[in-house]
Amino acid sequence: MYFMKKISKDSPAADEAGAFKSLARGSSVVLASLMLSKVITGLNTWVIARASPELLGEFAVGSAFLALAFLPELGFPAGLVRLIPEYAFKRDLKKVKELAGVALKASFVSSLIFCVALFAASDWIAARFFVSYTSMAVVLKVFAFGIFFLSFVEVLAAIMHGFKRVELEAYLRSLAENLLRLGAVVAAVFFGFGVVGLSLAYVAAELVAAVFGLWLVNRYVLPLKQVFSSANLKGAVAGRLFYFSAPILFAQTFATALGAAGTLFLGHFRTPVETGIYAAASALVMLTLLAPSVIANLSLQVMVEQHAQGNRKTVEKIYASVCKWIFFANLPLVLFFSIFASRIMEIFGSEFSAGAQTLVVLSAGYLVYSVGMPAVNALSVFDKPRLVLVNSIAAALSAVLLCFLLVPTYGMFGAGFAYVFALSLSVIMAQIEIFFLQKMQPYSFEFVKASVAACVALGLAYFGFRLADQYYLLALVLAAAVAAVLYTAFLFFLRAFDEKDILLLKVAERKFGVAKLAPLRELAKKYYFRK
Repeated sequence: MYFMKKISKDSPAADEAGAFKSLARGSSVVLASLMLSKVITGLNTWVIARASPELLGEFAVGSAFLALAFLPELGFPAGLVRLIPEYAFKRDLKKVKELAGVALKASFVSSLIFCVALFAASDWIAARFFVSYTSMAVVLKVFAFGIFFLSFVEVLAAIMHGFKRVELEAYLRSLAENLLRLGAVVAAVFFGFGVVGLSLAYVAAELVAAVFGLWLVNRYVLPLKQVFSSANLKGAVAGRLFYFSAPILFAQTFATALGAAGTLFLGHFRTPVETGIYAAASALVMLTLLAPSVIANLSLQVMVEQHAQGNRKTVEKIYASVCKWIFFANLPLVLFFSIFASRIMEIFGSEFSAGAQTLVVLSAGYLVYSVGMPAVNALSVFDKPRLVLVNSIAAALSAVLLCFLLVPTYGMFGAGFAYVFALSLSVIMAQIEIFFLQKMQPYSFEFVKASVAACVALGLAYFGFRLADQYYLLALVLAAAVAAVLYTAFLFFLRAFDEKDILLLKVAERKFGVAKLAPLRELAKKYYFRK
């Protein structure tokens, strides 16, 4: 039975009764999916890096062009996630089918045009910008097809997300797509295919994922035959989709420029080895965004709800607590990466220890960025999307300018500094704006307490690590475990939690229907009011 048929039979009362349970279940799926995606991405990088840093560098430059898949998507994924629930709530099955059909048809045509254009320009791009990469022209031709398949996967995943079928989206993105990528990478490296064979295997995995996504949508969401027959590129539904998606496309342009600038400038000015080491450090530091992304995204829903009810004080308290929790979660991880940077980079191979300083600067910048993520959400809650766009533009322009100035001289360290400076700039601007607009600021003395706890815990862990340095992998694991236990104990000893944390746990418990939070809330309450 198709999902839309189920929706059309459900009563509004049934929808309301199951809303919180669906949200809680969806949040769990999103968390598991995000974790699996980060792990597999890290494994892909590690497998390629173990082959050689040159291979990783060449592959990183080529795959950076995959980020351009957002262009032929035309911003439709965000539009579908926003508009499908609206039409589904109104039980307008005809417009839902038309909306999905327009997105699939338009993205197919635009992706095909973009694929042909990049394929034709690949020789010129490789000869003009990546002279030291001998196979880059062929790699770009391969990834031109990858962009075509990836953009299709993104639109299909957005359709699933719009229907709240996050489990299907997880099957497609985290299981099928990522596992296929991992299998392709392992096979290509094992058989020594080189960067061209690796790229072909990677794109082949994307093709299989696209076919699987089509099957999932047709089988469990909407019949594709009806979807394509309902598409009207000149209709009112198409016009609304294009109108809503255009600003998203504009914003994504600058976000992509920010993310890809470091890799592409390194590819142009420096060697494949240095680019590969930078790619390894970037993959590692992305782990620091796992907890902040989940906390910030889930808290956004709570903040929107409280703002709609007129509870501004509650929004302010949630904003402050979320920033603090992200700081608490990320600070020890960032310090761990910084203190043990050289040894951690050696996980990829001895040559990668040269990227230790790059890992340190990326880690520090990501800490600033992660703590500022809730400020970006707060601007959206208070209906200030233009400020978010202005901040993104400023960040992207600064990243490109700094990469141009720093990468030729300072290499991967300059690329890392440029990237995290731009990221930090975007969230610092957001924090300043939300302070002047709403008089909200998240910082308190608890941040100092957490800093003391983290420094003491990591200092003791580092001392223990030095005693067993010859067994550095085992010593790293033990040092991380000891640091985590000591850090948590010091947070409680220093009483780094307050009543706002209890409020956030209570609101989250009610919002997401997570009864297991009740004992944690009671423990925090008992602890906070301890004399």
